[in-house]
Amino acid sequence: MRTEAARLVGIGLILGAAVAVLVAAAGAEVVFTEIGREALPISQRGSDLLFTAGAAVGDCDGDDWPDIYFPAQVEHALYRNRGDGSFEDFTEQSRLADLAQQDFFAGRGAAFGDIDNDGDLDLFVTGYAQARHWLFINDGACRFTEEAEIRGVQVDSAALGRSASFGDYNLDGYLDLFVTEVWSPLFTPPVPPPVSHLFRNRGAAAPGYFEDVTLVAGVGVDGVQGTQPGIFPFTPRFVDFDRDGLPDLAIASDFGQSRLFWNIGDGAFVDGTASARVGTDEYGMGAVTADFDGDGWLDWFVSSIYLGRTDRGTGNRLYRYAGNRVFEDITDAAGVRDGMWGWGVAALDYDNDGDQDIALANGIVPGDAEEYASREFGPVDLTPFFTDPARLWRNSGEGRFQEVAAEVGFFDRGAGQGLVAFDYDRDGDLDLLLTHDHGVPPLLFRNDGGNSNAWLQVTLRGVESNRFGIGALVTLITGSARAQVQEVSASSTYFAQNGEGVLHFGLGPATAVSLLEVRWPSGRLQRRHQLEANRRVMFVEPSTCYVEEDQACADDTPTPRPTTPSPSTTTAPTAFPTPTPTATSQSVTRTPTASAVVSCPGDCSHDRVVTIDEILLLVRIALELAVVDQCAAGDLNGDEQVTIDEILVAVGNALLGCPSMR
Repeated sequence: MRTEAARLVGIGLILGAAVAVLVAAAGAEVVFTEIGREALPISQRGSDLLFTAGAAVGDCDGDDWPDIYFPAQVEHALYRNRGDGSFEDFTEQSRLADLAQQDFFAGRGAAFGDIDNDGDLDLFVTGYAQARHWLFINDGACRFTEEAEIRGVQVDSAALGRSASFGDYNLDGYLDLFVTEVWSPLFTPPVPPPVSHLFRNRGAAAPGYFEDVTLVAGVGVDGVQGTQPGIFPFTPRFVDFDRDGLPDLAIASDFGQSRLFWNIGDGAFVDGTASARVGTDEYGMGAVTADFDGDGWLDWFVSSIYLGRTDRGTGNRLYRYAGNRVFEDITDAAGVRDGMWGWGVAALDYDNDGDQDIALANGIVPGDAEEYASREFGPVDLTPFFTDPARLWRNSGEGRFQEVAAEVGFFDRGAGQGLVAFDYDRDGDLDLLLTHDHGVPPLLFRNDGGNSNAWLQVTLRGVESNRFGIGALVTLITGSARAQVQEVSASSTYFAQNGEGVLHFGLGPATAVSLLEVRWPSGRLQRRHQLEANRRVMFVEPSTCYVEEDQACADDTPTPRPTTPSPSTTTAPTAFPTPTPTATSQSVTRTPTASAVVSCPGDCSHDRVVTIDEILLLVRIALELAVVDQCAAGDLNGDEQVTIDEILVAVGNALLGCPSMR
């Protein structure tokens, strides 16, 4: 009897200690603290016009600290990052104030991009009912000169500007520009030509000067209600989904008209929306692209109004790339459908655990949408949308999410619009900038605690490719052999944009990166091994087919392509080969294997993670309150029992990670 009592006490002590340590380890809390009033010296209210909540983030003066520009949120203002956790109003010094004084200026969207490859970020701003846009050329010290007309991007179309995105779609080493616009009643006659524009950078012949190639390239979207592609386009993104080396163009658009144009080379695109099985979002607003399920391929998240109905207003979409230019809708499986009246989005690893989370700005102001909603939905109560809370979905692994905004302090019940994730204070975790409609001041959420996990930030300097390496694909592998894939982007997420060109990777408990690989837009491949965590590294594009340390061309030493599960209607990617490391697959269920049992004692579910619940189950088996078959991974010697020693091994794996993950 005493032996049994001692056994129970021993197991109880082990369990108590294990649970306490596991909870402490898992509970390294991440909290967002709103510091906008303290950090941003906003002294004036912005424009009261609808849809004027744009923002752009970028290092305009080259001091390695990200600055913020607001086109109308704070009346055409630029805030310089002082490097001490605060910003200073730099509008006067930047010469941007001159324009605001000269004529009526009301911008909407904004984007930073180095259009002439001179090493500094220029600034594009979409106009609001002024029949034009603005292009500000940076002199390198964050002082700007407006040159939209002479550089070919002013656009005298009387359209209402929306978002702007930079990307090198023809791979000539210079950034091109796509701008979304919508129809305006200023048109005469009222049926306009295409009002969203693809501007091709003239490149080496005239760096930073553009020509309109919208129709020639096959991406004309007319902004007029009807069956034509691109009704009310909001958010364009350049992204190479299929890994053929050519940036494709994905456009989130209102009224069920989101579009995906595949880049087929020679400066042309083809509409592949239907065959790709995307565009089912009825009211596409914001968009972001990232590898949400960890399979090594980029997916597409689109924000859309959620009313809880089945006919329309069915909410957001998460389109998972399944290979061969086909996507599958995994919105419900991921748990990210309900964002209420969603707008801007951001993909970020806010807790540095190695996977991409999703933040969403949402809400409307009374009086803004009643007529629209009545016409579109019929009788509907909009009251809940006036105070709907912002969303933050934590990725729990392989593309499944849990909403945690309130828990971590990402709180906003205003009419949130734009959203940008960036490390404003350079402390190794991602902060969030959220903008509002009608001139309500923006919010800046500082991430406190995200850097308790390790991280690595990557910047690029192109030589043959564009200067900031926009469009480069970066793959990172830690000692666990788990791969992360990100693409350097200068695309919009809905009126707002991060043009820094800084990639942020969360590493979890890893202390180093085993391999970091850059595939440049030029096609060159570059690798580094054994990089220390918790720092920023820069890659300069090699001038030849060169791989650091490996000394081989890309085609000579390809890393394995990611293994992607095939949905029932598609096949795994094979048509567009690109070397990328093997990553985990997005499977809903798993089949236990003998190797999984051997490789990670205590991992009852064979997901390479030992949880508190699994430790509890092992204790129940040890106490003969459950059978060994419920967790064969806990029985190391095959004697159909679980002992204290075996539980201790499982506890070690829970604390340190499975052996294959270390």
